[in-house]
Amino acid sequence: LARRPRRRGVFEVWVLRTTSSYSNLGLLTLPYEDVLVIEQIATPSLISIWNETHPDEAQVHVGDRIVLVNDVSGAEPMLAEIQDHRPNSFLRLVLEPAPDSLASKICRNLTCQILADDARGGYQGGC
Repeated sequence: LARRPRRRGVFEVWVLRTTSSYSNLGLLTLPYEDVLVIEQIATPSLISIWNETHPDEAQVHVGDRIVLVNDVSGAEPMLAEIQDHRPNSFLRLVLEPAPDSLASKICRNLTCQILADDARGGYQGGC
């Protein structure tokens, strides 16, 4: 019998922002209602390092939703909190895993966007 993967629940990610080159959080997000939906994870970054050192149920995946940043809620205030880069400060993210259908839809949409950008002469966005 094949084992079913363990269903992930709400989880927290704690990262320390330093002055090093790895202080980039590495997330491309999309504000949606009161959350930030993760569209892309850059490498190397604080989140890619987190993912390498934690089990799958605690890893950040495309499609996951950030619902709280350092006790701040709401898409725009959370984005401002993430962008407030204070060296040697902790960043606490509370995430809800995306339904499998949402994650695959975001991946398909992102792939289509990258292909369209390439056709126009290169990717115009960035992390």
